[in-house]
Amino acid sequence: MRHHVRIGRTMARAVAVPLVALATVFGTAGSAQAEPPPLGKKEIVYALPGGGSALVMLNVASRMLEAVGYEVEQKTMALGLIYQGLATGDVDVFSSAFLPGQQSHINKHEGKLDVIGTSYAPVPSGLMAPAYVPFNTIEDLKDPAVRDSLKGEIHSGGSGWGVSIRANETIDAYGLDFKVVNSSGPVMAAAFKKAYDRGEPVLITGWCPHYLCALYQTKFLTDTKGIWTYSQDYYIARLGFREDHPRAAVLLGRLSLDVDLMSQMLVWMETEGIDEDAAADRLLAQHPELQWYWTGDLGGSVEKPENLK
Repeated sequence: MRHHVRIGRTMARAVAVPLVALATVFGTAGSAQAEPPPLGKKEIVYALPGGGSALVMLNVASRMLEAVGYEVEQKTMALGLIYQGLATGDVDVFSSAFLPGQQSHINKHEGKLDVIGTSYAPVPSGLMAPAYVPFNTIEDLKDPAVRDSLKGEIHSGGSGWGVSIRANETIDAYGLDFKVVNSSGPVMAAAFKKAYDRGEPVLITGWCPHYLCALYQTKFLTDTKGIWTYSQDYYIARLGFREDHPRAAVLLGRLSLDVDLMSQMLVWMETEGIDEDAAADRLLAQHPELQWYWTGDLGGSVEKPENLK
């Protein structure tokens, strides 16, 4: 089903399909003898807003798109420009549409975007702190002593990020005397690590999968007002993408990663110093069965693993 309308919280709460189920479904599809969907236009402009999980997801999907016959141009852009580019047709697809956190961008370009599928899920998010801090809820941030210990700051990435927008909504909803300090993903993570190493309190707009969740003892502050709802990341494309790239649309509609696989790549990058390209290559090398389930009936260069023959 194609979606050109507002993506509400009901869709954002949809349950992700487990990898085991994906294996069952696409194991059957991969063994089918039907003619694969046509390639369509060969070049795809694939946008991303930065590094981390967005880039490793893009690299995995790019390799699979290339495996079935496409040429992928990766283009780094500010988040707002990505949505603008999708709406005008200058960008083909984006795989880190964090919803409902980026709902305002969707609303701005209503009727000009197409949701292809889920890129990874679940994506729990919220105001995140080290597990050792003595406060546990967002309401606790009203305590002047807690506020002073955090200098009234919530560290976040770019101002257009979904988590930054939601953090400002949280401040307004709870009447907090805080401000969101926007910088970038790496700067935010560095602020968290610096405080954590010193045993000091710190508060960020956190989400998982992220290497901070995997490597440190963290917690999300309890949100009694329901602002930080269940989230997923989606593939969003320009209108006409399905018609211009039929095989790509089928592939991206089924290519989804879970938190464990995403976190594994992020941990490799942080602890071993490898880049996003190497992390994606290693993950795919370790999971040839997933490559086959995603692409086996789409033609291309992926061979069926011996253990599935």
